[in-house]
Amino acid sequence: MVLEINDECEFTPEWNGNKGADKPILVKYKAPTMPMYDKLIPKPQLMLKVSPEGKAMGGETTVTVDNKAIIFDMVTSIENFDVKLKSGNTLNIRTGKDLYGAEVPAVVSGLVDEIGSHLQATLSKRADISTKNSE
Repeated sequence: MVLEINDECEFTPEWNGNKGADKPILVKYKAPTMPMYDKLIPKPQLMLKVSPEGKAMGGETTVTVDNKAIIFDMVTSIENFDVKLKSGNTLNIRTGKDLYGAEVPAVVSGLVDEIGSHLQATLSKRADISTKNSE
């Protein structure tokens, strides 16, 4: 059996009316690999509270999602996204790392969150990536 897998994917965010734009922002990213899955999927951390007598007193679970790491590892390119600042500077956003540039305004965080959520879902559904069996 030969399993054909599309190893590059793309996503058009809805952020700020993007889908209706003449030239919408297009995010291209790598299909998840097992090492990416292992590294980037948040792992729950369980903290148990125990009394001095050794009795369980409850606990808590925390999960931290690192959108920055996910975006840095998975995004291969970003098309059609420039930010014009009142100072006259234009920021050309072409990579995931560009989204975190020193001059990038915080309003872009909504786009970052949407990209991160999409990539998290993609990582979680790693078994559902477009595949085609052939002989």
